[in-house]
Amino acid sequence: MTRAAAALLFTAAAISQASAEPPLPSGLFRIGGTNIRCVQAPCPTVGIVKLGPDGRPGWPIYSGARPPRIEGDAAAREAVERNWTLQGCVEVEGAFLQPATFEVRRVVGPCGRR
Repeated sequence: MTRAAAALLFTAAAISQASAEPPLPSGLFRIGGTNIRCVQAPCPTVGIVKLGPDGRPGWPIYSGARPPRIEGDAAAREAVERNWTLQGCVEVEGAFLQPATFEVRRVVGPCGRR
C-alpha cells in the first residue's frame, strides 16, 4: 500500500469516527429528585442522573415533567414512577436504549444506601 493510500484510509476512518453518534449512557443512575433548585423554569428538579465511578452524581441526562419511556419489569417501572412523582430517589442499573427510552436492568435501592 502506498503512503498516499494509507493516508487516505486513515483520513476516511477519522472522519467516520468523528461523525458517529456517541454511545448512549449505561451503568448506575439515580432517578427522581435531583436536589437542583432554580429561580426560573425550566429547571431539572426531577430527572435521571448518571453516577460516576466514585458513586457521585453528575448533571441530569434527562429531566422533565414525565419520565422517559421505561422498559423493565413491573416493579422497576413502578419504582421509577413513584420516585419521579414524589421527587424521591432510587438508584438503578440501566441504560438508555434511545434518548427517550430507558431500560431498568436492576433496582439497586434508595439513593445512598449501596
